Amino acid sequence: MNLNRYPKNLVMVLAFASLLSCLLCACSSSSPAESDARQVLEASSGGLYKITSFHKTNGQASETSGVKGYRLEYEADAECLKVNWNSPYPPLSDSFAGSPQCTKVGEIHKMKGTISFHQTENGWKAADF
Repeated sequence: MNLNRYPKNLVMVLAFASLLSCLLCACSSSSPAESDARQVLEASSGGLYKITSFHKTNGQASETSGVKGYRLEYEADAECLKVNWNSPYPPLSDSFAGSPQCTKVGEIHKMKGTISFHQTENGWKAADF
């Protein structure tokens, strides 16, 4: 039995365990990623538009009854993939309507808004969006 080899193996096991622990802790983010908000916004379009540009402009963390929350403010550009405004009257403003009013495919609309998230065991989830 080689006693010199035992300490090397122990050091390797401890180093691996420490690395694994650090990686697992890094997965628990203190706020939702910008990409999470972009995906929520695009998914809410129902295929009406795609997000061509997304920028987080502000954010605020909160906690209510032990549940962590986060309000993410954004600006985005949305490109219309379908027409959803087919009227002789001018379309409503995007902010009033709640989403782009697309009069033709390929139009680009500027969007601003807020997405609220709450933290779950499986990560950040958009609340009521």
